[in-house]
Amino acid sequence: MSPLSLSPSLIFKPQQNLNTLKFTSFGFSPAIMEGIEAIGYEEATPVQEAAIPAILSGRDLIASAQTGTG
Repeated sequence: MSPLSLSPSLIFKPQQNLNTLKFTSFGFSPAIMEGIEAIGYEEATPVQEAAIPAILSGRDLIASAQTGTG
């Protein structure tokens, strides 16, 4: 499927009222969590909160966010 022919069902937009999740809630390995904690991150941005579960389930995605895609 070409990126220009994405169906609307494949385009995910985060909801405006997502509760901010802590990175510990994603079930990352201890090595990944060590890196996240070393740089001082605790809470995911809205785009990270929406994208990380899709990535962990093996889906590909293209993301865009006002604050950057992290």
